[in-house]
Amino acid sequence: MRDGDKLAGMAGLVVPTGGKMKHKGMLIGMYVVPAARGTGMARAVVDALLAYASGVVEEVHLRVDPDSEPAIRLYRAAGFEQYGREPRALKIDGKYHDALLMTLPLKPSGN
Repeated sequence: MRDGDKLAGMAGLVVPTGGKMKHKGMLIGMYVVPAARGTGMARAVVDALLAYASGVVEEVHLRVDPDSEPAIRLYRAAGFEQYGREPRALKIDGKYHDALLMTLPLKPSGN
């Protein structure tokens, strides 16, 4: 999303191509420039991604740092629910970091 001529926020949606997994996408790369934080930009980015995703997948998953309370609040406000925790999800400078796993069904489950 743009704020005037400048990119202010972004997020990506990765959709597997395999037949058994293409019903769910992964929200990745969520970022809002510091100057746009607290303005509603992050929610606008998530809402735009979910609007697009609703025509492409049945649910959206994401991983989030368990210490990032603002991000967790954002995702919960958008309807995401935590379903697990991945230990040692990242290794940065020799230190392991966990991730919370969250999901948002966009369409009712059914066979």
